[in-house]
Amino acid sequence: MMNCTFCEVIRTSEQVIYRDDEVVALLDHDPISTGHLLVCPVEHYLDLDEIPEPLLGKLFKLAGACVRSLRSHFEPAGYSIMQNGGRFNEVGHFHLHVFPRYDDSTFQWNYTNAVPQAAFDFEELKAALAPALNQLMNPGFSTLETERLILNQLKVTDIPGIVTYAGNEKVSKMTLNIPYPYTDLDAVYWINAAREGALRKEQYTFAVRLKESEHFIGGMGLKLTPKWQRAELGYWIGEPYWNQGFATEAAAAVLRFGFETLRLNKIYATHLVENQASGRVMIKNGMIREGELREHMKKGSQFRSVVQYRLTREEYFAQKRL
Repeated sequence: MMNCTFCEVIRTSEQVIYRDDEVVALLDHDPISTGHLLVCPVEHYLDLDEIPEPLLGKLFKLAGACVRSLRSHFEPAGYSIMQNGGRFNEVGHFHLHVFPRYDDSTFQWNYTNAVPQAAFDFEELKAALAPALNQLMNPGFSTLETERLILNQLKVTDIPGIVTYAGNEKVSKMTLNIPYPYTDLDAVYWINAAREGALRKEQYTFAVRLKESEHFIGGMGLKLTPKWQRAELGYWIGEPYWNQGFATEAAAAVLRFGFETLRLNKIYATHLVENQASGRVMIKNGMIREGELREHMKKGSQFRSVVQYRLTREEYFAQKRL
């Protein structure tokens, strides 16, 4: 619609944190509380009673996804959803306000007494909320990004790289699940198992890639136990990329995905006693040593001892607030 502020904002604003062909979520430019979001249709409608029922359902689905994302990231005491209609809709474009409520603060619909976006700017809020919103609205396989890496789904075209890096005897010696020698068939089995696990929502296995070239350098994933909202973190990186912080960087993204998107209660990881470098990755990501498990695993004919680390949801968010 001509001269509609929201129609223009939806098309051009950096405040948008989720958009598809029908619905949009964006950060309020003058928030009542930290994380105050707006949800609206892409097409121009004035009031709720004008909106087709399927679209109305999708708007409230997005509002629910906003609530889950806000709860995951900011852990508010509660939340409110509001909408002004008719002549009280001063903007002239239907929208829902979704905003978290902190502590026992009283509600005042008064922007002059609004709480600023705390220490967050728009870009930081987008980085915090957008991945979870995309996953909740489109529950297919997620893509995670860090400063130097992209983590996404394994591809058949990765097979040569997988065989090259996983086929290194040094990599095999430091892991429990990578055989040596490693063949094309092993790579195909791994890719198929990853896809089947993702379809069952029991496993998320990411290819770790350099952001600039999308070159495959390793694998990382979560194996879920849904009954207990728990997952095991596993990873390996090709030898040419050791000692450059890539495993630590990728693990931080996967832990964030596990706690903030999948809403897990606990993530744990183990490493062979002799693989101290893997333990340092866990420590750098705030994981806590639970102890050494003597002869706990078996590789080939040999029993192996491992060290186990953990991070609970409470511990993760406590560290994040520091």
